[in-house]
Amino acid sequence: MLERDIDAALVNEFFEYILDAEVREAFIYLVGAFTCLRSVTWRVKKQGFVRSFRVYQDGKRYFSMMPSQHKINFHFLPPVLRDSIYRKDAISKMFSSFDDSSHKDEEHWAIDIKTIEDARLLLRALNLK
Repeated sequence: MLERDIDAALVNEFFEYILDAEVREAFIYLVGAFTCLRSVTWRVKKQGFVRSFRVYQDGKRYFSMMPSQHKINFHFLPPVLRDSIYRKDAISKMFSSFDDSSHKDEEHWAIDIKTIEDARLLLRALNLK
């Protein structure tokens, strides 16, 4: 669901930054899904060049999406990994772009979302209510 004070102009800026039409469609799909799901809240933040769409569950920042011009980089963050909600082998099999080497000690996982099919697969994998 939406946090109370979402900066709609910033969400629009994130959307417009994406150049690839398929990635834009995936962004719309994911933003809409995270807005409708009762189990999560989200907010946006821009830190310099980093555009961050932050997703929280039970007060913990579990996921981040970072849109770029040709993909959305989706991160499973340390709290969700420590809580052992998802299995690394299952997620890595689902997404060929899976990467756990961007931080030491497998502190988080990342995948690239480039199509609406990727976005749908991600939501099925997350299994959020």
